[in-house]
Amino acid sequence: MSVIANSARFNKLSLTWQAASLGLRDVEFRGVNDVPWELSEFVLYKRGGLGPEPVVGEFRGAEAAIEERDGWFSRAFVERRSWPLPDGTTAVLYARRRQAAPPLRGRSFSGPLRVSSLLEIPAAELALGPWNAKRGVYERVSAAAPLVRLKGLAVAGVRAELRDAVLVADAGGARLVSVGGVSIRAASVDAAALSAFLTRGPLRARSVALDGTARVAVSAKGLPFSAEAALVSGPGRPCAAELRAVRAAGVPIAPGAFLRWGANGPLFELSTSPGRTTVRTVFGLSRSVPFEIELPGCSARGGRLSIP
Repeated sequence: MSVIANSARFNKLSLTWQAASLGLRDVEFRGVNDVPWELSEFVLYKRGGLGPEPVVGEFRGAEAAIEERDGWFSRAFVERRSWPLPDGTTAVLYARRRQAAPPLRGRSFSGPLRVSSLLEIPAAELALGPWNAKRGVYERVSAAAPLVRLKGLAVAGVRAELRDAVLVADAGGARLVSVGGVSIRAASVDAAALSAFLTRGPLRARSVALDGTARVAVSAKGLPFSAEAALVSGPGRPCAAELRAVRAAGVPIAPGAFLRWGANGPLFELSTSPGRTTVRTVFGLSRSVPFEIELPGCSARGGRLSIP
């Protein structure tokens, strides 16, 4: 359940603690930045006041989508309950709408496919498989896109299979609002795209080499850093980047010591379990989505990070 609010007594953390105190172990509350909130089964929204202005800026996009008349949100979700709150606002619970008829005409779709602000797909080709009217899902969708931008990272030549996909029409395109699983058949990131992605804020990419291993050199406020990682895969772990070498200001640092300081694990890891995929990065940062992402492996070769 995504929580679209950040007031003192109505936010993700306070609701999580309250649910734990009541023994509600099957309820998981998420914020707008944990995973794309648009893919949640339920949305809990505080209408009339999200919270103090300095801490609700990131919620404004979600608020606009919910309040838009005849927008994608009204086609994808339906209001189930509402409760007046002591501060004069209203808590509104939305649930994903079950559609009896296919939302898109025909057996194919060409155009922009929207998922969230984190994932941009300006041009997609979809082959729509069987429609399950009882569950309101396309049981299978084959998708292809020449370019996908994931948090600003340009990913080329993407081909994927979606399982149990829920789509709605959205302003001349389509929007994915739920998926049971994703199998990524092909995708690649070249050295130029990775270099551009790494040049942001105080970071400046100095060099990127992708051939057998991934070797990256960056500078942060003039201080140089470099690292080399090998991409590996295995059962339940379709892609991980294991650190091989690290240098800071020209001084080598043992990778094991760096990871023990930064995190107990690899530099990057994509792991799957039934109904869930988790992305872990160094310094203990992790994000999970409530569906499985399958891929046949990953490699660094020929100047590209590639799947397969």
